[in-house]
Amino acid sequence: MLRLTRLKRAILLVFACVCGAASAQQIQYLSIDNGLSNNSVNTIFQDHYGFMWFGTYDGLNRYDGYNFKIFKNHWGDEKSLINNHVNCIVEDKENRIWAGTEKGLVYYNYSDSKIYTLYYQPARPGRLRKVTSRINSMATETAGNVYIANEDLGLLICSKGSTVCRPEGSAGSFPQNVPKLVPEEQDRLWLFSHQVALSRLA
Repeated sequence: MLRLTRLKRAILLVFACVCGAASAQQIQYLSIDNGLSNNSVNTIFQDHYGFMWFGTYDGLNRYDGYNFKIFKNHWGDEKSLINNHVNCIVEDKENRIWAGTEKGLVYYNYSDSKIYTLYYQPARPGRLRKVTSRINSMATETAGNVYIANEDLGLLICSKGSTVCRPEGSAGSFPQNVPKLVPEEQDRLWLFSHQVALSRLA
């Protein structure tokens, strides 16, 4: 009984220390008052340099721990964000930061600090087309490919180092609207679509 009492005291002491440490941590709130472009944040991502990226309803934000750098669409500027409503962010093997928006897809290149718009090759041979529909979700895998869940084009795949995407499957063989995709081990990809529910791409 004595040993049990001592054990209870020890557990309570450890619990008190953990709670005390947790309560000592300070929470810092960041908002438009601190330079964030919009208080409605859709997605958060940390790149390999340690920068934090925030996709908001009104712009793409990069945070270095002190200041925000904001990327927005500027009319007529092909090197600006294609659309200000950012839904998802990933980083590829080339250390490019991909941003999926309500009306298309871009990537930020650290080597020249510029933004580039992504294009795709239609199923029928022809000139490249700009991705202009909603990007729902993105994922990368070890080979360096980037997978893009698109509202109108289904699943797009962009090979490592490429700037041109290709639709997965032939026309009509793959769901056109893919709201979500999730990667798992061994580079398999789970997809959800309204037409066929769950599917897996190996």
